[in-house]
Amino acid sequence: MSALSGPRKLVCAVILLLLAPPLSAQDVEGSKDHPMFSRYEGSRIVAYQHRAFDEYDAVLGPVKGPYYEVEWEKRQDFEGRITRILYRVPDGRSSLEVFRNYETELNNNGFDALFQCKKEACGESFFLMPQPAWKDSGWVRDVFATNVGNQRYLASRLQRDEGDVYAFIYVSEHGFLNSLAGTYVHLDVVEMQPMETAMVKVGAAAMHKDITNTGRVAVYGIHFDTDSSNIKPESKPAIDEIARLLEDQPELKIFVVGHTDNQGGVQYNMDLSHRRATAVRDALVSDYAVDIERLGAVGMGFFGPVASNRTEEGRALNRRVELVEQP
Repeated sequence: MSALSGPRKLVCAVILLLLAPPLSAQDVEGSKDHPMFSRYEGSRIVAYQHRAFDEYDAVLGPVKGPYYEVEWEKRQDFEGRITRILYRVPDGRSSLEVFRNYETELNNNGFDALFQCKKEACGESFFLMPQPAWKDSGWVRDVFATNVGNQRYLASRLQRDEGDVYAFIYVSEHGFLNSLAGTYVHLDVVEMQPMETAMVKVGAAAMHKDITNTGRVAVYGIHFDTDSSNIKPESKPAIDEIARLLEDQPELKIFVVGHTDNQGGVQYNMDLSHRRATAVRDALVSDYAVDIERLGAVGMGFFGPVASNRTEEGRALNRRVELVEQP
């Protein structure tokens, strides 16, 4: 792509100004806010996309070079449920005011910043970051075409047992076309989904087979509240099968072993994994009348990975409960 000369740029600007329709006072049809995020008061959705599962090319660093030859310092690919929303903010609101509101909400909801920049520090052509999402969206693509001011960006992550959530906030002020002038918020939300193998429910017979052959079996159907040993209700089918295994094999004694991913410190994960293993043991005793003498509880923290902790898929596989046969 080559840069436009002065006269050609002026002609294009006039054409875009004539073609750009007046902005609707209502949200675009079929759109809605993401359930984890509130909109800035008075904003309206002018573009919207949602995909149940797709890939996302995240921006985690500034951009170098002009808009026709950009080079991103750091990007990372993710896969998961993707929601993209473009809001137009009420007139008279600065990008700083709007950005601070979103930043506060992210902090209050437990998100950690991965990368943040503002104005020139983001890079001359950072405004191209959201453009691919709207390249086929008519006039909307022109919001980030040129003359974007006071840009601010935040990439953040919320760690959850059921899959991390990434939020990417880009706020800027458009001043090129009068009909589009104003402050805009581009919000991307990527909800990571564990691999299917991490969701397989293992039956009592299969558990017994694995224990007989290898002395252990991994159980991925037991879930806990974030940073807690509280067992979620959807874990019951998996615990039912463990109880059935112990009923069918009355001589079997096991250790319930908790495993975590490597997010957080050593002592924290050792304690968390032990508390979770203990919670499963106690549930088997209180809810299924299993003799506590047949059960032990051990926390291994992140010292027994079965996959790389560098990806969400790997971390999902590492967060598990194992049953290990006692001598």
